[in-house]
Amino acid sequence: MSTLEKIRSKSVFLFIIIIVALLAFILGDFLTSGRTYATSTTMYSAGSQKVDYQDYQQAINQMQNTNGQDQAELEQLMLQRLLMQQMLEDQYKKLGINITDKEISRIMNGQMPISQQLGYAAQQFGLPAIDRATVLDAINNPSRYGLVAEQQQILQNIWSAEEQQLEESLKSQIFFGLIGGLFGANEIDAKNLYNDNMTKVPVQWVSVSTAGVSEDGLELTDADRKAAYEQMKPGFKTSLFVQAQDQMAMRNAASQPFPVVEPVKAIDYIVVDIQPSQADYAAALQEVNAALQALEEQPALEGLMGKSKFISNSNNVALANLKKDATLKQLNDSDLVVGKVKRLRFDRANNTHTLVKVLGRSNEVDSINISAFGAIDAAQADSLMAVLKAGQTLDSLLAVQPDRGWSDQWVSLVGAQAPIKELMLNESVGAPFLYADSVQGVYTIYQINNRKPAAPYAEIATVTYTVDPSAQTVSDLKTQLNGFLATNTQGDRFSANADSLYVLRKGYVSNSSAHIGNLADTRRAVKWVMNAKPGQVSKVFETPHEYLVVAVKENLDEEYLPYNSDLISNYVDRTAMKDKKASKLIEQYAGKANNLDGYAQLMGAEVRTDSAAAFNSAMLPGHVGDSYRMQARLLTAKPGEVVGPMQNDSEVVVFTVGQPNTTGRPYDFSTDGRTFTNMFGLNFDMQGRRAIDPVLFQVLVGDKQVKNRSLNFVQDAE
Repeated sequence: MSTLEKIRSKSVFLFIIIIVALLAFILGDFLTSGRTYATSTTMYSAGSQKVDYQDYQQAINQMQNTNGQDQAELEQLMLQRLLMQQMLEDQYKKLGINITDKEISRIMNGQMPISQQLGYAAQQFGLPAIDRATVLDAINNPSRYGLVAEQQQILQNIWSAEEQQLEESLKSQIFFGLIGGLFGANEIDAKNLYNDNMTKVPVQWVSVSTAGVSEDGLELTDADRKAAYEQMKPGFKTSLFVQAQDQMAMRNAASQPFPVVEPVKAIDYIVVDIQPSQADYAAALQEVNAALQALEEQPALEGLMGKSKFISNSNNVALANLKKDATLKQLNDSDLVVGKVKRLRFDRANNTHTLVKVLGRSNEVDSINISAFGAIDAAQADSLMAVLKAGQTLDSLLAVQPDRGWSDQWVSLVGAQAPIKELMLNESVGAPFLYADSVQGVYTIYQINNRKPAAPYAEIATVTYTVDPSAQTVSDLKTQLNGFLATNTQGDRFSANADSLYVLRKGYVSNSSAHIGNLADTRRAVKWVMNAKPGQVSKVFETPHEYLVVAVKENLDEEYLPYNSDLISNYVDRTAMKDKKASKLIEQYAGKANNLDGYAQLMGAEVRTDSAAAFNSAMLPGHVGDSYRMQARLLTAKPGEVVGPMQNDSEVVVFTVGQPNTTGRPYDFSTDGRTFTNMFGLNFDMQGRRAIDPVLFQVLVGDKQVKNRSLNFVQDAE
């Protein structure tokens, strides 16, 4: 009984212990189970604006990569575009910018031309007219046009997507119209720019290049390097500089990501190209020789039966165009004999052997000029043919319904199939005729306007064989690499010993890095780097054509790259040496003459003249590199004063100036203000917007921290 009493008296204390234990258990499970209870779907953010994974995935699925750009680069670009749109939407709300459904409908149903995607869908579904009114009617009344539910939904989805795009475009036009004045010129800006542009100063100078100075006896010190580094330091901001290197793979400035401040890691890495061995090349050559012999001995392409590595493609080629073909231009007239087989030059860049065989010779009408009009059905086709026979022209029909066909177009007959080819070859020029395919429901009235005479053609088979690395070669490369890694598991040993077998490369990686060293499909390697610690060495990452191994050197916590960073040290050294040479020349010539002729004699150069040097030109005529230093002295030099010797980028110069003059057109705010805005403001396209503008991006971000969490959604390396 006394024991029970003690338990009762301590019940509150025991309850607290149990609760604490349960909380500890739950918290421990949460921390060790990969976010069991809360998984963030935010991939990219700046303050309260966030890009969710689902929105990103939907945008990526809709994006068409038409220029072959690296997919990882496009994904990073898409994240930043979506964040930009989020920030713009926030501004739209704050400014009360809103587009009503009525306005959207008015534009969509009005004179807005039909888009290519919507027009193509309408054509595929057999709508009688390819215009917005017909498409909208088909969406609302699908049975009238014989559409099934799936077809109706496709048209509805395209229409809805275009409504959304239109709404975003209209909002952005209003927004950019409102803020455009904030980035435009005022009278003071425009007048100062006018003065800089129109004020010219005559200048005479004599100069000598630093390139001719020997480096013997010129030893760079850390002080020299630091002095050169300080001149360029703003361009060496760690995260922005690293991303600028990553952007070098981008196709054009419009597709470059925005600069984002984020952690950076320095890495060493090796790349092993998975290329064929000499044994692979030898084996491939034997196969190609055997195929060449078989093609010579057997008709057509029967000699390739059972040879799956050989890819053949046959084309009927006009002999007149043979030399325009990148591959077939290697053929001579003597090679164009039916049955002749020839091996072309080996393509080392693509590891490809090419054989060509002439399968036949013929005379072909390569093209005709035709007009065409598509009828809805057989009844309409018969009716139209009757009208044409009565004297009406095909052009008059097309004038009424231009979307039903075309006029006066050249089309190729090479490769065309019967019976349409036979009709085009045999029908009379200038007389309309009907081509009917009742099975497909196609009824088209054609008129041949012109037909070229027959020309010599050759049917040529192009056979390619790509030399791939054999399984043995791949195995040997990986075995050697794993053997190296087995004895170099630490970063310092990896970096010290890599050059014994491989070429050690250096790089810098951040969360926004699309890849390592511009290697495709290395985003998983980027994730490994950002999660690893200095000194760690990765497993072997496999890309389509390489093996990659990475060692993390250090975390770069400084805001700017240090002057001795591997990434910029060579550039800093070159700049420091250029400055050192300039200092030597200045010391050699300073005070040794009183006028330009005297300095010209000392320097072994001639006095040169520019009658109209502008104050705002980065490049002065006749000078090497940027001329900012000389420009600054031009502004303050007194007429007739001998200035220098002084360094002007990669030269040492002595100069004198005359009286400035401002001859030229008069000041005009509309012209000079527009020039100022084009140079320093936000430049808008014809729709009043720019899809991507790094300056606007930074303005919208303000002091908010941009966070890129996209690596959380990249699959871990196995």
